[in-house]
Parts: sequence; structure tokens; C-alpha cells
Amino acid sequence: MPIIKDCQSVLDKWNSQARPKSGWKTHRELKYDLIVAITGHLKYWDVEDMCDAIDNYAMVFHGRDYTWTYRKWGLNEFLTRRIPDDKTRYRWWRFLPNNFVEGEWLSEGAKKRRIRLAREPLTALNPAPPEPPPTKSLDEIYADYSEEELRELWNRSRFDVELIKKKRPEMAEKFRKNRRAK
Repeated sequence: MPIIKDCQSVLDKWNSQARPKSGWKTHRELKYDLIVAITGHLKYWDVEDMCDAIDNYAMVFHGRDYTWTYRKWGLNEFLTRRIPDDKTRYRWWRFLPNNFVEGEWLSEGAKKRRIRLAREPLTALNPAPPEPPPTKSLDEIYADYSEEELRELWNRSRFDVELIKKKRPEMAEKFRKNRRAK
């Protein structure tokens, strides 16, 4: 059955997040209560979204920079816990890719570290992006040529912007002669 396969995929994703001595609650097999919890949410979210939410939860749970103040949850508890103020919403929804805000879970020390790193001057390990080369505006390009030359180039549908940018009138003259010969 595809429902059982989807449930097993979610369970496998959950169990794959376990690390030694982390306290992550794994499940040995797919039991009825897990099937009910998972299939109840599969009506509204697909397996990939649920697995992404598990990834986000695992990042917060295992990460040094994050604060997890609740006790350790198993998959069933993860999927069935509701928000105390709003009993219609589940807590795990906060971990869905579209709802997840990493800053909500950062510890104070991690927030301060990230702010300090953002303010630090750039170094060889963290270089600034290269400056783009200066470009001329079209008005500056047009100013280098007479109106008659520009009109002639436009009329021939061979307006070569590179010739104008490099300001090579001898090339433009050669171009015009070749066009007239054809």
C-alpha cells in the first residue's frame, strides 16, 4: 500500500536523524499509533514536506547554536503536539520549510556571534565580492559619436555597441565601408 510506504519513509527519515548519545527517540517498527499520526497529516502535506520538517527539527535538536527547551520527543509526539494557545495548530508546523525561521531557535550566544561576524571587516578567508567594471551609460556612449553616425549604424541594423564603447572610429569607418560594398 502506498500509505504504508509513505509512513515508512517518514519513520525512516526520523530514525536516520539519530546520533549516538543525543537522546533522539527512535522507533523500532511502524506501529498503529504512528500510522494514524502520519496518515492524518499526509492528507494536507506530502512526504517531502514532512521529511524537511524533520530535518529542521533535527537541526535545532542537535545543533549547538540552537535552543531546544522541551523534553525529547518521539515521532508520535512530534506529530501530535499542539500549540497551547491555539489547539487547532500543531507544533511541528513551525518546522515546515515555508514556516521555519532559524532565528527563532538560535541561542543568545549564537545570535551575538552571528551579529559580530556580520560586522567584522572582511579578511582573506571572507573576501568582498569583486567590484563590477565601470560601465558607461547610453548617453555617454552616444555623446562620443555624431547623430549622423549613430543614425547610419542604426539604419543598417548593424549597431555594434562594442565599437562605440571602445571608441574606435577607424573600426566604425571600416565597418561602414564594408557594408556599402555589399
